[in-house]
Amino acid sequence: MRKGSLRIILLITLAIGILVCSFIIFYSPYTKNYKVSKESSHKLVVGFVELISESSWRDKVTSSIKQAASKNDIQLITIKADRTQESQKEAIRALVVYQVDAIIFSPVVKSGWDNVLAEAKAAEIPIILTDRSLTTSVEGAVYTYVGSRYEEQGVEAARFIMQKFIAGIDPVKIVELYGTVGSSPAIERSKGIRETFGKDSKFNIFYSVSGDYLFSKAEELLETFFKNDKEIDVLISYSDAMTFGAIKAMEKAGISPGSDIVIITFDGEQKAMDLLSLGKINFVAESNPELGEKAIKAAIDICSGLRTEESIYVEEAVFTENSDLINLPPRDY
Repeated sequence: MRKGSLRIILLITLAIGILVCSFIIFYSPYTKNYKVSKESSHKLVVGFVELISESSWRDKVTSSIKQAASKNDIQLITIKADRTQESQKEAIRALVVYQVDAIIFSPVVKSGWDNVLAEAKAAEIPIILTDRSLTTSVEGAVYTYVGSRYEEQGVEAARFIMQKFIAGIDPVKIVELYGTVGSSPAIERSKGIRETFGKDSKFNIFYSVSGDYLFSKAEELLETFFKNDKEIDVLISYSDAMTFGAIKAMEKAGISPGSDIVIITFDGEQKAMDLLSLGKINFVAESNPELGEKAIKAAIDICSGLRTEESIYVEEAVFTENSDLINLPPRDY
């Protein structure tokens, strides 16, 4: 009887253990319940909200994600959205209806996403952010961010400017071509720049305007500006596309970029590196667009019940007028 009772107790304990393990697997916040129960041969379906391009850099982000999905045998459902929050929300809602396994997107602005994120969370669809972050009160909807450290880029840019003008005593007049108002790269770069300048009145951003990351808008804004004021020391431009537009406006106005005006740019497209080597740009903070592999791996891990880092950063560098660019491999963007 004792042996029989002991056997029954062991069987009951084993059954309880199996139930507990099942509960942990199926109710983990990093696991999609209905997906875990499917066969291991289930092909993941990832939704991608493709942001309409404003530059070759954006094109590279998009192709990087698509290539990584194909390489990892992921079915990628792509919906193109224009550069507005409402368009992106519509795309996310369409992917929620489709019941994809995860959604990848780059939010055009940082705030105002709570409702659509709550809908994705209710459908148990994890959100993965690429190259732009957001703020939300909806806990557990956004699983990870894959991209750059924009605030650090701003810090590096400001330090370069301060070192460049360390010998002078006159105020340094700075024009800032801001990115899309409310976007995380613009907010974070601005924070890094301004906090590094601190209370040093020598460095004066006396004119700041949004170029919306667009070549044509930057060219138009600077053409108008230079009709009234050519006496500036530094241009800080938040994207290469805007920088190229600004340089075109400068040359039309008879200004030599890189010598008459110090040029600070962000992204690191091949054309920017070429202009850096020609002395028409003085500082480039690279934002690496090759983030597809990390984003797709995050999607696979999350849908497999594995934990991911809250922020996954890509490798990138800073290049200045003093950098040796001879052995730098060419870029296809």
